[in-house]
Amino acid sequence: MTDTRFPRLSTLLAAVVALVFAVPGIAGAQSPQDILNDLSPQQREEAARLLSEQMAGDTPSQLTPDGTMREPVSAPLSPVRMVEQESPAVVRTNSVLIIEFLPRTTLTPDELLLLEDDDVYQRLLGSNRYEVDDSGAISLFGLVSVPLLGLGQNEVEKALEAEPLLRPLDASVRILQLDTDPAADIEPYGYALFESNEAGFEPPMTGPVPSDYIIGPGDVVQVQLFGNESRYFEIEVTREGQANIPLLGPLSVSGLPFSAVRDELQRRVDESLIGTTVSVTMGALRTIRVFVLGDVNRPGSYVVGGMATISSALYRTGGVSQVGSLRSVELKRRGETVGTLDLYDFLLRGDTRNDLRLQDGDVIFVPPVGKQVSIYGAVRRPAIYELRDEVSVRDVLGLAGGLSADSYPDGTQVERISDRRERTMIGLGAAYSSGSEFRFNDGDVVRVPRVLPDIRGVVNLAGRAFRTGAYQWFDGMRVIDLVGSLELLEEDADLNYALIRREDPVSRRLSVFSVDIAAALAAPGGTDNAVLESGDTLILLPESLGRQKRVQSVLDELRSQTSVDDPHPVVTINGAINARGQYPLETGMRVSDLLVAGGGLSESAFRIKAELFRYTTGTAKRETDVVDLDLNAINRGDSSADVVLQPHDVLRVSALPEWNALRTVELVGEVLYPGEYRIREGETLGDLLERAGGVTQDAYPGGSVFLRESVKANEREQLAILTDRLEAELITLGLSTGAAQQAGNLAAQQSVLQKIKDAEPVGRLVIDLEASLAGDGRATDIELRDGDRLLIPKRPQFVMVMGETQRTAAHLYDDRASVADYLQKSGGFTRSADKKNLYIVRADGSIEASRGSAWLARNGVMNLRLEPGDTIVVPQFLGRARQLDVWRGVSQVLYQLSISIAAIQSFND
Repeated sequence: MTDTRFPRLSTLLAAVVALVFAVPGIAGAQSPQDILNDLSPQQREEAARLLSEQMAGDTPSQLTPDGTMREPVSAPLSPVRMVEQESPAVVRTNSVLIIEFLPRTTLTPDELLLLEDDDVYQRLLGSNRYEVDDSGAISLFGLVSVPLLGLGQNEVEKALEAEPLLRPLDASVRILQLDTDPAADIEPYGYALFESNEAGFEPPMTGPVPSDYIIGPGDVVQVQLFGNESRYFEIEVTREGQANIPLLGPLSVSGLPFSAVRDELQRRVDESLIGTTVSVTMGALRTIRVFVLGDVNRPGSYVVGGMATISSALYRTGGVSQVGSLRSVELKRRGETVGTLDLYDFLLRGDTRNDLRLQDGDVIFVPPVGKQVSIYGAVRRPAIYELRDEVSVRDVLGLAGGLSADSYPDGTQVERISDRRERTMIGLGAAYSSGSEFRFNDGDVVRVPRVLPDIRGVVNLAGRAFRTGAYQWFDGMRVIDLVGSLELLEEDADLNYALIRREDPVSRRLSVFSVDIAAALAAPGGTDNAVLESGDTLILLPESLGRQKRVQSVLDELRSQTSVDDPHPVVTINGAINARGQYPLETGMRVSDLLVAGGGLSESAFRIKAELFRYTTGTAKRETDVVDLDLNAINRGDSSADVVLQPHDVLRVSALPEWNALRTVELVGEVLYPGEYRIREGETLGDLLERAGGVTQDAYPGGSVFLRESVKANEREQLAILTDRLEAELITLGLSTGAAQQAGNLAAQQSVLQKIKDAEPVGRLVIDLEASLAGDGRATDIELRDGDRLLIPKRPQFVMVMGETQRTAAHLYDDRASVADYLQKSGGFTRSADKKNLYIVRADGSIEASRGSAWLARNGVMNLRLEPGDTIVVPQFLGRARQLDVWRGVSQVLYQLSISIAAIQSFND
């Protein structure tokens, strides 16, 4: 059989390494084996649990497939032991949440850019650790506080995503719990006193010796004589306990206090040495051997200084073990107990009177610890304390430093294991208040609760005010008592619509109603100056921007308490309203109230009528009714027209037709009054030119450029289609036999294809501007659109020649010159010129070519009469196949675009 102990051991060590990250407070060991050896029994039990779960596949391993450690959460962890709560996990006041915020996948690119530029959201993104406070809420970097007490993991994620500030983010939550027994983390009091490596308890080896110091063999007595005899002696006390002093003889000093020896030497000098004065001091002190026994960390025999005390000897042994008593340390001398040291006197009150000085052969004995109680909660020093003479609850709590400022002493309780080995709870509030005695048992656990986190007797001011926060509440307090005056409100605060959030203290049910701050200030005795109750929150809303974010937080709270019989109290208003959105439905709320909540009608509102969409639930489906509303009657105060609202009603106010139809046309160049013009619906170019004073004397209408955005968009679409068609044509020609024979033309065709890909549409629309100016009828005129541009140049004095000629140039216009004359001036054709398919691009953008025109086919382009601004284009020869006709058409498009771009650029320059 294969021995599986070593694989299981390695797996256990791996689990222990994982525990370093999962269980704070046990990190720092140098190896897994060291970690395992240093674990407390509770931590070893936790390691075994992690191991069993890992082997069962319940918990993901902390090790990656290649054997390396997974990265721990980057957020720092407090030095307390945490374990992931078994399912179902819920949030408690001692919970720790690991929350990862990521941008929602439904966000648009613009919304993602806003997140990247927002420092607030950048702080939230990623994985962070949050602690639940005593009120059951978490604070997200001080930005928003979210109450989560009692919620499970999925509910926490929904609660976070419902927060207005957090709506652009998805939340992933893990709930971690501290040990379920809060008393499990407290330590016995006082034992850490001896853990320091500093020699703070060593007795002094220099300085004055107290008068009661007992002299013994090995001590050195220093004697200084002055007067008739001036001598100095250092006399060591012999093993027999004598000090042999010259001129004075031997003196038995062992077991005598230093003061008695000094007095005896003074007496002898006065009797034997007339005219001599003596000074007696102690020199080097002897060492003594003592025994430290009982429940100490290193019991045994120790050599200590002659000034050593009980505490210094205990320090030499490493201190009292946690099964030893700190309150009954005994000092035994020759078989009898001569003193008892209570280290609590030393630690709690600084009283060292019973810290007796040791003598040679003394025995320090530490008995087992006596009765112990655990004290935690709202005390200054939570710990496990050993009891001795404490008999009242106040005495016991006094060991823990007394109560903290937020304690609730009447709720003090003791948890006890009864004689029947059952856990019971005993209330100590009355015993604490009366100061009466109470008999504690060994192992009792005393818990002092804290006062409730809710602040009583306050009202809150929130929103658009300069001094938000909690204020003292008093009976009969009203809205204006909290608001004070308009000077305390921000400029964008809505004075006609504010919300009061109220929570019933018994049922904890939330209700919301609105008040008119302006009306309350104007008429303090009116209904708008509502009476406030303790715990109310007055929310001042902005007039428009950011209004829905503030209202939505209230609606989310209301939504959490809805049911089938109690639908969500929300109504909606949209359309031509200053603050569109959802608002809480109040009792008896009407259309006029919703109009006030929405900030009133906007400037563009159609003020005669509106529509109310109302949802009703039938037996099979949800149905919608539309109610027509008379806004004029509502404004007059007609209650019959002012409909009472129901849950989920939607009020829509239409905008005036053509309110936002601001159409602009730009006239550039040779116009009497150029610039941007607002146009009316159906206005033509001729009408606008008439408003602009007509064209100047230098204007050349035949060369005008008319640009339109819709034409530009169509050109872009057609260029894309044409590119795809040309690529297909090029592949076909390249594979066919005929095309293979004309391989020399493929390079030219590739060049044309690249040019069409790079071409930018201009949106030029060919128009007959001269006809528009002559007013020959609307059939020749053009109806204007928003964004149109008309560029009217001065009369040009040139004809342009471009394409496959020896020189591309502009030639001075000559009304007697023919096309052939201009071509001759440009040096004639190149070898790659397509002579039969040259064409003319007129100044207005139109094209005249021999193909498609019977007259031009008979007479040729060479006989066309040219006008100033015209362009002669000689295309490149692309081959003789009939399939190449499309390429010749593309060539015309490219030249036409380039000519238009040049014309536009001349105006921009």
